[in-house]
Amino acid sequence: MTYGIQQRVAGLGDTLFTYLQQTAELGEQPERAVDVLLNEILEHVEQQLIIVLDDYHHLGAQTPVHNLVDRLIAYLPDVVHLIIISRDIPPLTLARRRAQHSLALIDRTDLLFTDEETQELLRKVFGLALTPEQLREYGERTRGWITALQRVRQVAQRQTAGRDRGTADPLAVLHHSERDIFEYFAEEVFAAEAPETQQFLTHVALLDRIEAETCARLYPQEKASAVLPTLVRGNVFMTVASDARGEEYRASSLRGLLS
Repeated sequence: MTYGIQQRVAGLGDTLFTYLQQTAELGEQPERAVDVLLNEILEHVEQQLIIVLDDYHHLGAQTPVHNLVDRLIAYLPDVVHLIIISRDIPPLTLARRRAQHSLALIDRTDLLFTDEETQELLRKVFGLALTPEQLREYGERTRGWITALQRVRQVAQRQTAGRDRGTADPLAVLHHSERDIFEYFAEEVFAAEAPETQQFLTHVALLDRIEAETCARLYPQEKASAVLPTLVRGNVFMTVASDARGEEYRASSLRGLLS
């Protein structure tokens, strides 16, 4: 992070790097390095600065880094704003920040396109006009993920090259996009999961309704009651839905990708 700040604030980090090189007890009191960085920020940063920590979920849950980030957030001056991008909620002490209105949380529900937004996007940007039935199928296939819709756009552009934008068949474009969508999620999400999680996902992809009890009967070797909530928290193809019969899980694009 300090190297990133140096790109905008020359000289910041010199004291920290010297401290890291000369301190033998860093492993015992790593929070002191955070304090050195905070002092440098107070001394050098005068204009508003935004720091982005991307792919934060790759750190995992069991790492002392979270304690250091907590300390950084607790004492970060107002001139600096921290954005953490993660597939799941990081194990940080965020409740106090939320109570103090110093935290803004953008989750998957904020990022997914609604049917109306999907319709507008496809009409204005992609040049595709959808009937209600076609829009319903787009919702089932893409679940509102912009990445999937971008893959649709790329296929539409290839199919309409040299023709009018509105001449492509929306459903044909969607079906031709499935391979591109599959490859993206296979590389970016599915491949990053542990082998046992991959096996579980390929099993439940065959089910129309995913319920913990049903999974436990079909796949007794899998701990479905623990795996399913973990997949939801990590936004790995799974969402929660409740009806009169109780809680169930739904595969978000999973059936089309893996079955």
